[in-house]
Amino acid sequence: MNVIDKISKTDNTFDLERLKKAINFIGGEEVICVQHLKLMLSLHPDELSILVYILHEYVVNEGVSLRKVEKNFGHEIAEVIANINIVFNLQVSKNAQPEVLRKMFLTLAKDFRVVTILLVNKLAELEHGIKNKRDDLKKMCQAAMDIYIPIATRLGIYEIKTRMEDVCFEVLYPEDCARIKSELEQYNKVSNEYIGKATQALQKLLEKSGIDAEISGRMKHPYSVYKKMQRKQKDNVSDVFDIFALRIVLSDSFDAIGEEDISQCYGVLGLIHGAWKPLARRFKDYIAVPKVNGYRSLHTTVLGLTPDVRDEPTEVQIRTRIMHQEAEFGIASHWWYKESGSEDMVSEVDVNSKDKRVRGQIEWLKGLAELHQEMDGGGMSGSECNFELFSDQIFVLTPNGDVKDLPRGATPIDFAYMVHTEVGNSCVQSKVNGSIVPLDSELKNGDVVNIVTKKGAVPNRYWLSFVKTHGAKYRIRNWFRQQDRENNLRVGRDLLNKELTKLNKPMLDPSLTFLANYEGREITFKEREFILECIGNGHFSTKQVLKKTLPEDELLTTKNIRPVKVVRFKETDNDALKGAKIIISGEKDIPVEFAACCSPSFGMPIVGYVGRGQSIRVHDAACDELLQLEQERFVEVEWADTDGYYVTLEIKTDDTPGVTASMWERLKAFNLSVKELSTLAKVSDGLVKKLYLKVKDLDELQDVMTRLENIDGVIEIRKVS
Repeated sequence: MNVIDKISKTDNTFDLERLKKAINFIGGEEVICVQHLKLMLSLHPDELSILVYILHEYVVNEGVSLRKVEKNFGHEIAEVIANINIVFNLQVSKNAQPEVLRKMFLTLAKDFRVVTILLVNKLAELEHGIKNKRDDLKKMCQAAMDIYIPIATRLGIYEIKTRMEDVCFEVLYPEDCARIKSELEQYNKVSNEYIGKATQALQKLLEKSGIDAEISGRMKHPYSVYKKMQRKQKDNVSDVFDIFALRIVLSDSFDAIGEEDISQCYGVLGLIHGAWKPLARRFKDYIAVPKVNGYRSLHTTVLGLTPDVRDEPTEVQIRTRIMHQEAEFGIASHWWYKESGSEDMVSEVDVNSKDKRVRGQIEWLKGLAELHQEMDGGGMSGSECNFELFSDQIFVLTPNGDVKDLPRGATPIDFAYMVHTEVGNSCVQSKVNGSIVPLDSELKNGDVVNIVTKKGAVPNRYWLSFVKTHGAKYRIRNWFRQQDRENNLRVGRDLLNKELTKLNKPMLDPSLTFLANYEGREITFKEREFILECIGNGHFSTKQVLKKTLPEDELLTTKNIRPVKVVRFKETDNDALKGAKIIISGEKDIPVEFAACCSPSFGMPIVGYVGRGQSIRVHDAACDELLQLEQERFVEVEWADTDGYYVTLEIKTDDTPGVTASMWERLKAFNLSVKELSTLAKVSDGLVKKLYLKVKDLDELQDVMTRLENIDGVIEIRKVS
């Protein structure tokens, strides 16, 4: 069958003479890769898309001018090819410059045909590249992993995603790929017999109930097995149960009002569970709650399907033909654009169609583009523009059942801003699965989230410390940016003074001298005010400013520490403390020994006592024996450690029960090697507590302080040493 016959079989309404003209224009159908043309046709494209697909590679490789294309095939064809060229020639990666990503997403959102043709072309480029051993193949595969595979996955085009992954796995992880393929060889020997008997067993079960279905089986792809092994922390393929998957595709049926009948899927599920024992935790209902890319299917894993061949759990997928088409080709199975030459191929009528799954994908593409446009000139740095496209995704539900996808670790505030900017700005409370939760709670897959708003409510700057999506972060900052400048200056000064006080540093003077040396250069008073304004409007965080003003060592240590001498223990000292160091105030190499009465542990607060022989005896700071010793003989000592900083925080709280427990609960989120929390004194309006801990840098210290000061009952927190 020639190319024209293949195309006409897909859609007999196409203008075949125009298509023949395009094939002749590029030099005949022998230059067309039939394999990739077949993939393109399986996406059910319109005539314009097929014409562009046929012409694009030739136009690029032969340097044919777009003017010549326009003359022969019209303006619209030339314009779509130009848009594909924009994206195809961009040097994109996960960490690409923001303007590169902006250009890419704006182009993709303008015309969805560009997305599908681009993905097919990129797949062809990869498969030809590995066949011809191109020098830049690794770079191409990394770009595919960073950009194109996530796009194909998010749009649900699994056929392209899987084939791209196969090439990239072999090129980027050759040793792992070879090992997985080698381990899968043992399953190849039984696969035909196993799949044949399993298919027959299912077919027999369904025929008894008069159910017509197509049943097929396959062994999972090496890369999908590899990812499953990583997720489950398995070392061998034999540790992964469901190497094989069986698929039941039911005929489409519709109810009286024309809606797709999904009840038959659940009926088949019941038959299977009645015949074989299901594994309860392996059942997934992606029909009731589809994946964020629109994927719908029932997944169940059963035991004993073919005990005489392979007595292992087997995954069975149940879906209709429509669902299967969507599962293979995602949004591309719903071609909604018109034959007319409108500039924006996704019209408002289409976006507001009844098909929410299609609408969701369109809105996702548009959302990326709109966010880039908002950020243009809005102060977002390149490092902040690594979009959620590249993050592990979760899906959560609105109370109405609409699915929203968010990066892993997202919070109710991220969700609120995804619903609408005003919902985020006026958010006062969040409910997850019917229960009130803190606004900085981490959402989980499948959560139902309800946002409570209040008229007159405004964003909180604290939100910037925990939101994950850049859309939420930008919109919070933008709200503060629009406030009055004088107010921003005042707020910025207050915030920076508060942070300086917490870090035991002098507050700002009228000349803002603290900010005089910024990023290693002297700046003017006007520039110093601008920094305060940026803190006040949320564009800069106090953390960013502090790190650009003072070295981290100076921010985390006091200035009045005298010269020190590092004294190492000899090999004959306490075995448990070999290799530990002590820093002692002064410059003499003084002998050091540990007090037997308290046996101080490495990392805990210590004090030194000068003995009669001028040696230093080191005690635990809480040692009872210290009360019996002469106070004038105490010297400052501390553990030497270049990997982090020991700091002491003074925390003022009210006297309500549970505050200490809440503090410990918040501290669990940090991997802190030293934590000692004690009450120093009781004051008229509460308690003063001391927290001693080790942090790796200023970022971690400020994260700890921010989390603690937002606990109900915590009045004030500051660093004292």
